[in-house]
Amino acid sequence: LSKTNKCLLMSATLGDIDEYAIMMGMEEGEYIGLRLPSTFDFSKSPIYFTKSGWLNYNNFEKTIDTVLFDALKICNNFHPNEKGIIHTSTFKIADLLKQKIVGGLAVNPNRFLFYRTAEEKEYLVEMMKTSKEPLVLIGPSLYEGLDLKDDLGRFNILIKVPYAALTDYTKKKSERFPFWYKRTTLEKITQAIGRTNRHKNDYSTTYLLDSLFDKLIWELPDSVTSRILNKKLY
Repeated sequence: LSKTNKCLLMSATLGDIDEYAIMMGMEEGEYIGLRLPSTFDFSKSPIYFTKSGWLNYNNFEKTIDTVLFDALKICNNFHPNEKGIIHTSTFKIADLLKQKIVGGLAVNPNRFLFYRTAEEKEYLVEMMKTSKEPLVLIGPSLYEGLDLKDDLGRFNILIKVPYAALTDYTKKKSERFPFWYKRTTLEKITQAIGRTNRHKNDYSTTYLLDSLFDKLIWELPDSVTSRILNKKLY
């Protein structure tokens, strides 16, 4: 910013403008924050909160199987002929889900796409765009850079709240900006939902499986919270 006289920063996932300004090193009076309402039609894009299980540290091992079963049930029963994304938050969860699929819990196991490297992910994204099969892309780093508009993506499943790993970097970042940890989590959720709502008349369905979403999902804008519905899968 020191190289500019005036700068325009635009984002659909900016979050709290004052927090953003602090992280960018701007002082009060050095910026003006403007917010415009979304022009998207979200009437056909519900967000279902299934509360499938608590995936915190103490309960993860006890509840992860139930959560994964629900993720596959959504794919098998509600979207058998549509493309979608499963956000796993970690590779560990992706691997556990893959074991369930290999074990015979998926109606069409060949539709599920897993990656380990950036190159593999890029290849699978292109496959999503060119194939007519109801493919499902699965992994922990699908929150940004995906443009799965229209029939390229009709559903999102967020298995776990995408909290950042507690590394030295994230700890120091949180010490410097106490609001950063929650902020970046909310940003990821917003971005995940948006991977399959790409233009004004696009639509898709989102599923929040981790019961921990209840602790922070209501802090998102009304364009998100007004669409949240509780849903039992049984």
